[in-house]
Amino acid sequence: MATFEKGSYVWLPDEEDCFVPAQVSGTFKAGEKGTIKNLMTNSTYTVTSKESKDLIAMDQSSLEDTEDMVNMKSLDQPSILHNLRQRFQKDEIYTLIGTILVSVNPFKKLNVYSPQVVDNFLKKGHLNNPPHIFGVADRAYKD
Repeated sequence: MATFEKGSYVWLPDEEDCFVPAQVSGTFKAGEKGTIKNLMTNSTYTVTSKESKDLIAMDQSSLEDTEDMVNMKSLDQPSILHNLRQRFQKDEIYTLIGTILVSVNPFKKLNVYSPQVVDNFLKKGHLNNPPHIFGVADRAYKD
């Protein structure tokens, strides 16, 4: 059984957000009762022995968002969902996984297709701009 050390990080299954990041408040083993701090709500939570079996160890670097998820140390479901959630909250709807572009519907109008954005891609190319559908087109045209 896995041991969750004090100060380490875990993914806590969540009904609304699928997984949320949490920090272990005191050492405990999977299958035992333990205490964690939910980093989304900043609240302390006592996990039951049953819930602790569902915790997933996480690398602290998963807390930082990244434009290209290939650069993440851990590319698992909770890390991918959390990265997309963080970027979505900042209206950054495009994220790369290598050459694959992931787009999340913002359900609102964003200024991501303006003439200025087009000009940036024409002048700088896809390597010097954030992830965007124009970057996919630029890469396809140049390759």
